[in-house]
Amino acid sequence: MDKVICPKCNEIVTEGAGVKSEGIITCEKCKYQLHWECDGEKTISK
Repeated sequence: MDKVICPKCNEIVTEGAGVKSEGIITCEKCKYQLHWECDGEKTISK
């Protein structure tokens, strides 16, 4: 998984190992919810 940066406040929300998954991450700083998916290499936030 790549670093996922919150589009609202530019805080790094998460970074981790290459795992295939998807879901919703909530930014702890501004509480913005990002929808994302990871194919094991690249992370796409929506």
